[in-house]
Amino acid sequence: MLLASCDAVRATYTRLEGNVVTAEIGAARNFQEVKASLAHELAHVLQFEHGVVPVGGLPPLRALALPLEIGAEELVLQELPDVAVRRLEMGLRRVTGCRTDDPLSELERSLVLEPLRLAAERLDVPLYVPEVEPEHPEVAKVKKRLLRRVRRVDPWSPLEVQRYLEDAWAEVTVLATLSRGA
Repeated sequence: MLLASCDAVRATYTRLEGNVVTAEIGAARNFQEVKASLAHELAHVLQFEHGVVPVGGLPPLRALALPLEIGAEELVLQELPDVAVRRLEMGLRRVTGCRTDDPLSELERSLVLEPLRLAAERLDVPLYVPEVEPEHPEVAKVKKRLLRRVRRVDPWSPLEVQRYLEDAWAEVTVLATLSRGA
């Protein structure tokens, strides 16, 4: 699912079908960014191996995949701390100069840096990651509720990730109706 033009700069995604793993990388400017993207996507493959990813694969929206994204960033920060700065630069590029009137796209944009920020917080890594504040008041409320919930989730617990996903679907559905103008 692509959401507006701001989401077209999404750098990577991983898809598992049977024994085949596909990781596509876009918007990488140099080898260091390729390395950073692959490290993050490899963390998602490990999540698949450990059964953390819900049936059906990675959720299509960052808002739904927050625990998995945080878990991936934690693993990268632990194993490759030098990659964190590159991941931060890549995330900043995704949110800079990208505005949208669509509430769901605005939520996704405002969450780009959150997994890295929360992973650094959890691991007590001194990394300044700026917060991207949504302009739409309902988006700001949803973001706040999602972040409050995800802080209590163990990103390596399949049950906790599934519970978060169920709660987050309800939040995202509200914004989806606003996006359609309902």
